[in-house]
Amino acid sequence: MTHRLFTLTLSSLFLIAGVNKLLNIEDFITTLHTYEIFPVFMIQWVAHIVPFFEIILGVALLIPWLQQAASAGIISLNIAFIIILSIAWAKGLSISCGCFGVEFLPSGPWTLPLAIVRDLVFIAIATYLYTHPLKGKSA
Repeated sequence: MTHRLFTLTLSSLFLIAGVNKLLNIEDFITTLHTYEIFPVFMIQWVAHIVPFFEIILGVALLIPWLQQAASAGIISLNIAFIIILSIAWAKGLSISCGCFGVEFLPSGPWTLPLAIVRDLVFIAIATYLYTHPLKGKSA
């Protein structure tokens, strides 16, 4: 039961995040600019690749024989997100994280730290899924 709940929750969150970013791609591009981390020439590329990667991981998480690989991908992606969020926080930026393609957490002094905590929870869930593979059972 726990495995199924974790799988469906994490898969849904990544699917929602990826789809919302694609539907609001210009907002996501603007958000990436506010991080002041990416070179301008990379922003368009990052803005178009990240949502597809999130969608692929969200779908793969639902496929038992791909779940460990998807979990590893989610862990890696969230580590990258935490690094980016931490750099922005260290710079003193008070920006929306843009994590779900829209202003999920309003801009403020706690936006980035809360996003980091949220991503740590995602890593914990993905680690559980990685270390407890389904072995051919349905999600």
